[in-house]
Amino acid sequence: MKITIILCMISLSVYASRSWAQQESAWALSANPVSISYVPKDSAMEAGLSYLIHQAALPASDQPDQTQTYRAYVSGNRKLDLLWLAGGINWSQSLLEGRKWNLLSQPDYLITAGDSLGEPQRIEKYRIYGQAAYVLSPKIKVGIDGDYTATSNEDHSSYHIYHGMAHLIRISGGIVYEQVRRRFGASIHYTHRTEELTYDTDSKDKLYTFPLGYWLPMQELSGSFLFRSQGKRLGVSLQAETRKEHWSLFHDLSYETQQLADNPNNSGNLRGWEERLHQICYQGRFTRTNKSWTHIWSPTARFNQTTANRILQRNPTTSSSAIWTTFATYRLARQRMLSTQLSYEATKNDTSGGKASTWQMTVGWNRLENDFYIYPFTVKQYTGLFHGEIAFFRQIRLPKENKLSIRPSVYIVSGYGTEIKWEKETQKDENGSAEIKLEQNMQKVNEDFIARTATRLGIGTEMEYRHPIHSALSAGFRLKGSLEQTTSPQSTLGGGGNFSIVIWL
Repeated sequence: MKITIILCMISLSVYASRSWAQQESAWALSANPVSISYVPKDSAMEAGLSYLIHQAALPASDQPDQTQTYRAYVSGNRKLDLLWLAGGINWSQSLLEGRKWNLLSQPDYLITAGDSLGEPQRIEKYRIYGQAAYVLSPKIKVGIDGDYTATSNEDHSSYHIYHGMAHLIRISGGIVYEQVRRRFGASIHYTHRTEELTYDTDSKDKLYTFPLGYWLPMQELSGSFLFRSQGKRLGVSLQAETRKEHWSLFHDLSYETQQLADNPNNSGNLRGWEERLHQICYQGRFTRTNKSWTHIWSPTARFNQTTANRILQRNPTTSSSAIWTTFATYRLARQRMLSTQLSYEATKNDTSGGKASTWQMTVGWNRLENDFYIYPFTVKQYTGLFHGEIAFFRQIRLPKENKLSIRPSVYIVSGYGTEIKWEKETQKDENGSAEIKLEQNMQKVNEDFIARTATRLGIGTEMEYRHPIHSALSAGFRLKGSLEQTTSPQSTLGGGGNFSIVIWL
């Protein structure tokens, strides 16, 4: 369930806000760090401050009711003969309010507050990243990249129930073998994450963790005021590209495995859990150019299987420092998900008269087949998602070398689907409360499904202004705005804006 929502909303976000750039290289789809050498960018540095506010038209698992974000960043890239370099540092602080979104939209966290979902949360994030590619020989390029992210998550209500901190380290390496008309690549990446959450023991009954969407009270996991978890993710991918004069074909095949678990050495942990993911994904891109027109077809297929197991532990001695051992495990949840997507983009560029303008049209269709078991229920979902966008990009040269770029757009996202659920078996605990908790969880699953099948119609605009200060320095701003109407399950309006002050070197 968790992965389904995230994938679905990635599709939505692409069409609600597009990059200033036109079509990037197909290698931008890949996790291979050598891709930096195939995405054309001028050597430059950019620094900015931004403020975002957004009121959701459909507050659900995919987005909070309201979002406010402050962000500061510095990024840059440089080409040095046979070496490409890129990197930067980001800081952001977000205040989020909503009741349901916490369940699935925070991939950095396993834990959130159950009874205080309607209360605001504050999330602060720091990220440092870098990437490099080098020409090892006329036919071989190698690359590495890495980033470190620290995220703070806390209850921002007057209760201050919990405070959490997550650390994520990611490293990857890649190689590409080049021929005249072909390129072949391979890459590997590893991610390690740790999380620590502290809370008042009196508030433990208000905290929940969500392995595969299962609503599991924290009081069943930890007997102390401290909870730790850790995760590991390993992935490999292969790339192949064929290039001709008027067309190109790109393939990317990847496999990833991930394990998330609570800290097994936590002496207060009577009942723990672990979650394992296996995922295989194919992405393709066929590009054809015809004079000023560019056509892009992009098929994608992704299959993953995730399992969550309950772990029962015991301490063989009375010593508080002894390591607890596992004496039983049982299947808590299981999910199999197949996602297929096909999108088409047509772009017409016009550079006549010294003016740069571009028409863009994108349409696509995505199908999700979701089969998951959450004790004691089995649920099958079949969802179709259609998306489309029409946009116009125009760059205007103003007096005194000033530049203004504007991109208005109209987009629609519409979903439909069928949900089937049944109860495999019924089992109650001594107090008869287990079945009630599971029923509450199933209601939340149904709300998520309705959110995915809603229809959204929106308009948006992006604007960028640059003012040259001298030959190597420019300053300006970026402005984004959107207005969105949702027709299901009820007609509501939403929207927001993002304002950034930017310096280019």
